[in-house]
Amino acid sequence: MNRCLQGDSAAWEVIVRSYARRICSLAYRYTGSKDQADDLTQEIFVRIYQNLASFRADSGNLLPWVLKISRNWIIDRYRQARRLPQLAGSQEIEAMHLQDESRPNQYRLIEQAEASRILGKALDSLSDEDRNAIILRELEGMGYQEMAERLGIPKGTVKSRIHRARNALARQLSRNPAVREMRLN
Repeated sequence: MNRCLQGDSAAWEVIVRSYARRICSLAYRYTGSKDQADDLTQEIFVRIYQNLASFRADSGNLLPWVLKISRNWIIDRYRQARRLPQLAGSQEIEAMHLQDESRPNQYRLIEQAEASRILGKALDSLSDEDRNAIILRELEGMGYQEMAERLGIPKGTVKSRIHRARNALARQLSRNPAVREMRLN
């Protein structure tokens, strides 16, 4: 890290190679598109590079810091675009066909935009705790134990929040006539 701060490009390359795959995977889960994930990954690395001086080596491993910056950037992008890919866990979300490649592009894009808007609104209706749990689980792909450690709560509480959030999303989405229409198609 010190070598990076001193402008050593080889040290920066080591960081990029070490974390690029994980960040790109995280970005792909957000966008559902390889090209968009690659673009988002580059933006995240720019953000990481700009914030290198704020990393505190005494706080521990670099990975949690990198993932925190990545997650925050993705959440910022989500808030700006109000778009989120398909989440596992409820039939209502899956019925929205957010990543259905078999539909014609123009129609799929319109459907995806509408589905993303609806899903964003449903996510906004969740409590901060439940929304964060869904984001950590579905966007970052964290396991229950890792989430428990990150959030400082018992593993059972993490599972309860995920369950409660998925059920709340399913209820919200099942009430929406546009989602019911998407299920018919």
